[in-house]
Amino acid sequence: MPAEAKVGTFTIQDENDFFTGTDRHYSQGIRLSYLATARATPGWINRLPDMPSMFAAGNGKRLDRRIGLIVGQSMFTPQDTDKRRLIRTDRPYAGWLYIGASLQTRYADRAGVNRLDIFAFEVGVVGPASKAEYTQNEFHELIRSNRVNGWDNQLGNEPAFFVTWERKWRSPVLRLDGGRGRFVLGIDAIPHIGLTGGTLQTHAAGGLTFRLGNHLPDDFGPPRIRPASPGSQSFEPTSSRRPFRWYLFAGFETRLVARNLFLDGNTFRASHSVEKIPIVADLQVGLATVLFDKVRLTYTYVLRSPEFRGQRGPDQFASISLSIRF
Repeated sequence: MPAEAKVGTFTIQDENDFFTGTDRHYSQGIRLSYLATARATPGWINRLPDMPSMFAAGNGKRLDRRIGLIVGQSMFTPQDTDKRRLIRTDRPYAGWLYIGASLQTRYADRAGVNRLDIFAFEVGVVGPASKAEYTQNEFHELIRSNRVNGWDNQLGNEPAFFVTWERKWRSPVLRLDGGRGRFVLGIDAIPHIGLTGGTLQTHAAGGLTFRLGNHLPDDFGPPRIRPASPGSQSFEPTSSRRPFRWYLFAGFETRLVARNLFLDGNTFRASHSVEKIPIVADLQVGLATVLFDKVRLTYTYVLRSPEFRGQRGPDQFASISLSIRF
């Protein structure tokens, strides 16, 4: 087996509708994250009991628990960003600057790593203090794009948070051998469920991802910025040492939404808001590559169903992530 990372896994992500030729609604999300090695997990955390397995005969063998840290910023705009006045029929301008932490637990049965549980929370600020206006207009100046003029209408300053629980199962890999092990395609399925609650977001989610690739890396799909079809920050080495691995993936997530501050408006003051649609679905497709079991690069295209009444068609954006194991 290749050696375990000594420091952990660092990931940088950028989600942007600019990559798909649009500029509206979920305009950009940037996140940096770190997932520590299992040996860095305090003993008292390892002694916490496991959650019930559900839909299975038993938990299987717990492999490890790992702690993660997160910092990020997201920004949301209406479709017309040239106007300075408030556009009451479109979603509010909003920024979100946050930090967070996660606890990831992996389990295995005879077929290999087959389950991943994640508890996470994020806490931060919505409003001018998020500095979303500065980030977006500086980025637009860098790429010589039009300035976004309506940020004076953004949601007011407000602390916000959410906690989330996610569970993913991974099926055994169906292997298609090209003969003498020279070329192997693998296919697997990764269903997931999740619950999220807080002043920022409250929803229940479920979905499914399929992977097809060459010597499938030991992960649970590409990472995404919440709310999203979840993957995993970690990607683990396998016994088959290969300088290059890849897989194509396709999946969906459906969310039953009770609260979305970016649409419902400020919690503690009057603000601009729109009528949210309670059921939202994401479809995603993409490509993930892994080099020398140390570097993972992913590209994900996302199609998101309308999130509020009066929205003109679905949104589309792309997610790019780079993860490095040290």
